[in-house]
Amino acid sequence: MTVPSLSEVKSLLNQPIKKGYFFVGLKLKEIKGLRTDEISNLLSDPNNNDFSVNNYHKEIEHEKKRLCNEMEVFYNDPFIVETFCKDGLSMTNIFEQTKKKMIQVERMNLLLEPKITESILKKKPYDVEYLRARIVWLDDDGKKNLNNTKIFGRSGEMNSLLLLEKMVRERMNGKNIISEVDVKTKDGKFSADLIAEIDGEQWVFEAKITSRKEYIIDSVRFHLWELYKKTYLI
Repeated sequence: MTVPSLSEVKSLLNQPIKKGYFFVGLKLKEIKGLRTDEISNLLSDPNNNDFSVNNYHKEIEHEKKRLCNEMEVFYNDPFIVETFCKDGLSMTNIFEQTKKKMIQVERMNLLLEPKITESILKKKPYDVEYLRARIVWLDDDGKKNLNNTKIFGRSGEMNSLLLLEKMVRERMNGKNIISEVDVKTKDGKFSADLIAEIDGEQWVFEAKITSRKEYIIDSVRFHLWELYKKTYLI
């Protein structure tokens, strides 16, 4: 195993997360008394989003900084080997501890910049083609594990409503999801892309998904973050 320098580790961990705007979400009870044009204006601007699935980005940033500080101590502490030896670790154990740290850094790197391979999956009996993303992750030996896959709808399509519905259901635990429904307003009604119940409250969503690739990358990152947390933070 080749151990990178501290500067190389910091370079890996300092990659920014590219944030996408996939929808605008507003509480239904807070817009019912507004006019149709006021609601349309609110839903047209991503900055008005009351519901964010990007909160996990903040969690990743926090963990990234924590890991970077931890690695700095790991590299610079002149007594780290002595400490390990006092803990009863052999040189083999120390090597294994170092290897685990390097794997953790590489996993964080894959979180910040997910690597995927897209392919087509045919589902019988009608051989309908679906887009499948094979996700690169590392096993506990530091070897590439390509067994993680996710399906992202039919090949060749980018139905923003279906992708939004998938996001609301899988990442927000949305219930009673209804697409393309009319909502009463102060002066009439407007057509909402999607309404869903989340944590006991009704939410209205407007789809803003313009890039299927960005959506896939963000969904994969969320999936990898869940794997990372189970390994290191839970």
